[in-house]
Amino acid sequence: MKDFISSFEILPDDIKDFVYTKIVYKQDPNLLEEIRKYGLIRSWLHYLNFIENEDLNYVIIDLAVIRLAVEEHIDPTSVNPTQLSPYSLELLDQYYELIDEISIIKYYNKSYRDDKIKKDLIYIIKELMMKIDIYYIEKIIEPLVSEVISKELDMLGEVTFNGIFYDEFE
Repeated sequence: MKDFISSFEILPDDIKDFVYTKIVYKQDPNLLEEIRKYGLIRSWLHYLNFIENEDLNYVIIDLAVIRLAVEEHIDPTSVNPTQLSPYSLELLDQYYELIDEISIIKYYNKSYRDDKIKKDLIYIIKELMMKIDIYYIEKIIEPLVSEVISKELDMLGEVTFNGIFYDEFE
């Protein structure tokens, strides 16, 4: 194998380029869907920075319920934790404790800023989002984020068929 590599290195560049064009890598069939999911998640995470921390706490619990239900092979119809097994309820309690821990740190450590708490909460949300189907994430996140997006569009200008129309005379 070593002889082959060294003899390949001495070949002219055009032959090497030709060989490289013939190499085919197997791609994950869900790659395009994962790319779309990643783009949506990045967008939602940006807008979650404008949501109150209390609402982010609810988002964490809702996403955790969905994740735990999916792990139990339950088709989640709501974010109601009563559909979970006792084991999953214990795991859900750990999320409640994590949220409480973040809040307690702020209470006792006055230098712990609100934006640091938000960053910690959003990190947990991101980790949960990566493990859940986009359908469930959208049902939980979109109602919160759509209000922020609407306010942002109102600040920018009028929304038209071709995009945002900026009022130049203001």
